[in-house]
Amino acid sequence: MNILYWNIRGIANTPSRVALKKLLKSSKLGFLFIAEPWISFDRFPQNWLFRLGYKLFACNTRPNNIPNLWCICSSNIDPVIVSSTDQQVSLTFNFNSITFGISAVYASTCYIHRRTLWSDLINCHTQFDIPWCTIGDFNAIIRAHEHRGFSPPAALPMAEFLEWSNNDNFIHLPTRGVQFTWANGREGRRYTEKRLDRALCNNLLLDVCTSISVTTMLKLQSDHFPILVTFQTNEVSVPHQFKFLKMWILHEECKNIIASSWRENVVGCSMFVLSQKLKSLKIKLKTWNKNVFGNVQDMVKNAEATLQQIQAQIDTLGHTYNLLNQQKAA
Repeated sequence: MNILYWNIRGIANTPSRVALKKLLKSSKLGFLFIAEPWISFDRFPQNWLFRLGYKLFACNTRPNNIPNLWCICSSNIDPVIVSSTDQQVSLTFNFNSITFGISAVYASTCYIHRRTLWSDLINCHTQFDIPWCTIGDFNAIIRAHEHRGFSPPAALPMAEFLEWSNNDNFIHLPTRGVQFTWANGREGRRYTEKRLDRALCNNLLLDVCTSISVTTMLKLQSDHFPILVTFQTNEVSVPHQFKFLKMWILHEECKNIIASSWRENVVGCSMFVLSQKLKSLKIKLKTWNKNVFGNVQDMVKNAEATLQQIQAQIDTLGHTYNLLNQQKAA
């Protein structure tokens, strides 16, 4: 599952749409969250998204203002919105038979207003005991090393951001790529860089995922780098090791199968011929073992179960015999 978040700072112009189209085609996204589009979605060509295999399923709620957070997903996903405010949209969806949650965030630049965001996120996340990822532009950093500029960052907003993630039991995922995801584009002493865009997750997401990564992508038509979250939940399949069983050589057909397989004609160099004959012999022996001996492990389990039943019957008979002897003695 690929999740992309991008503060694109206006999507009405053609270069921004071209950049967005490149990202959609190259990443095969499950979800795309766009911050600061600066236009109403009704003015955006929706057929353009449909042709690429995506659909808009939600925008955040901003009274008397156009939404500044668009939520787009692949056409084959049906997310359920559980919370929507002027700074976040939270949803749940099913992936590989598991229910996941996502909170897309575009935080206010005012740290006092961000306090409402922290409260809304905690209230939402405590309602669901499921794997959850929170991604977005938080307009805040957690430490001074996530800031580069002439003026030092304010301590209180950093402390409140870190306090929210700790209280919500969310982990800041390390990001591969650039260190700072935003720059103000100015020169000289007024130049500033910060890591404003990031992804966090709870422990449940780490438990169900076989892999998870956060990467910054190429910056195009924006002062923010897009961030891509990728996670997998597929179980790791380990091929069974082939073993030659000693009981096979006691069977009269085993030597005939080996000799017949080894007489097969294979064209190539000596090492190639050897490897191909070994592969062919392995398949023939596995098929022969299944037809002649069956599943030995299942046979052993069945035998053990039968033995336990017989032992239980013997114990019952022994108990009955002792009772009869006690009655006769009385």
